[in-house]
Amino acid sequence: QLAAHLDGRARLARGDVDGARRRLVEAAAGAERARSSLDHEALLVGLGSDDALTADMVRVELADPDGSPAAALAVLDRGRARTLDALARGTVRRGTGGDPGGDDLRRDLHAAYRQMFDGAGDASAFARMRVRAAEVGVRAVEPAGVHAAAADAAAAAAADADADTTAAGPSEPPAEPPSVVYACLGDDLLAFVTVGGTVTTVGLGLVAAVARSVQRLEAQLRRVRIGGGFADRHEVQLVHACRAVLGDLHRTVFAPLEPLLADGGSGADGTSGPDGPAGSGARPVVVVPDGPLHGVPLAALWDGEAHLVERYAFSYAPSLDAYRRVARPAVVPAGRPVVAGLADPLAPGAADEARTVAALTGARLLVDADATAESLRDAAAGAPLVHLATHAWHRADNPMFSALRLHDRWLTAADVLDGFALDGATVVLSACDAGRSAAAGTELLGFVRAFFGAGASTLVAGLWPAADAATAQLMTDVHTGLAQLGPAEALRVAQCRTLQLHPHPCHWAPFVVLGAR
Repeated sequence: QLAAHLDGRARLARGDVDGARRRLVEAAAGAERARSSLDHEALLVGLGSDDALTADMVRVELADPDGSPAAALAVLDRGRARTLDALARGTVRRGTGGDPGGDDLRRDLHAAYRQMFDGAGDASAFARMRVRAAEVGVRAVEPAGVHAAAADAAAAAAADADADTTAAGPSEPPAEPPSVVYACLGDDLLAFVTVGGTVTTVGLGLVAAVARSVQRLEAQLRRVRIGGGFADRHEVQLVHACRAVLGDLHRTVFAPLEPLLADGGSGADGTSGPDGPAGSGARPVVVVPDGPLHGVPLAALWDGEAHLVERYAFSYAPSLDAYRRVARPAVVPAGRPVVAGLADPLAPGAADEARTVAALTGARLLVDADATAESLRDAAAGAPLVHLATHAWHRADNPMFSALRLHDRWLTAADVLDGFALDGATVVLSACDAGRSAAAGTELLGFVRAFFGAGASTLVAGLWPAADAATAQLMTDVHTGLAQLGPAEALRVAQCRTLQLHPHPCHWAPFVVLGAR
């Protein structure tokens, strides 16, 4: 497989497009045989991704004079989030892979989290518990033998299986809504824009330059969270500085695409605006991010006069295939909505937010002592809507052990993937950092993977911490809008209202919609 891949890459460098395609298809067939021998998502993740192979196959399609951007996009999308999609379809088993010590390790992990946050006032104790939580988390999510088993299975499959070099034909790109699929091909950032069934590729520059702009944006967001009234005293300057960075990102990653999107997604009556009736509003756009653009809300980008939230309703997806799956009409779960909330020093308004949302939606309310992991799991089964208002901790070092704080313990992403049944539910995570993911090649790890893998159709989640007061009002507006609007438009309307009172994007922009628009 590796030899075929390297030979294909060499042929492409020499301009032998047909020969390169043939050899890369052989390599892809070998990778597929290895995948097909594994029936558990932990083994598939342990096997690793073939994103470098996918990137080279995309380059072949783009280099072919007789090829098309649609064919290149089809190759790219087939390689995206394949294990997550298999989880959502129920074609692979989910969970810890039968690790016999998993339960004990998870109990240790929950104890470490509890001690860490309950003793947050002691800096040295907090640091020690962070190390302890990281050690336990790595042991629990990567039980001994997972990577070895994956490697052994892949080797056996490669040795025993017959060669199958037939490449799957490109799938039809969606005509509606318009979509933007970003792709990091080596040092280059490209975008595939699909409008009305026509796919166009746009070069956007160097990945490293975009990464530097994203780092500058993260620095601006951290400045707002400085204590002592700093943000209030310097609000105008902070907004101006943040918009400057957002303007640079807009010029690089989105402005070149706007001429293609201009006629591709206006509301039914052709109007736009934050408060239009159902059926009107801004242009819907589906976005599949890549590389440094994971975690960047395009709604916050600044075009020199306004944020893009005033003109576009963005929804995000791990791949276009995943989006098409959740966007298909489906039976809405018939159970009762459920809202859970837990107040603590890091999220003091969470319980009050939960009560407000429950009153708006007629949901079953699990608040404070009632907000346990078991009661939430049981209530969420068959619920059309699940709203969680609590504190979250994103584990960048081990994303599947990122956790949401409940009354009895911390609920990790791995717990959700293992034990929850969310068939078709809309899940709202009103918790800091809950929407952040880490990319393992083309696979996403974290709460996005967990909730989609457990069957959710739509996820609304935050990418960074936001103030309780602004979040509570935004969430109230989101749930009010959901009575008439789709999730992306309901969030957009709520964000437009919130930015009138809290103009800095730190307060209104962290939440994004993943899945249905």
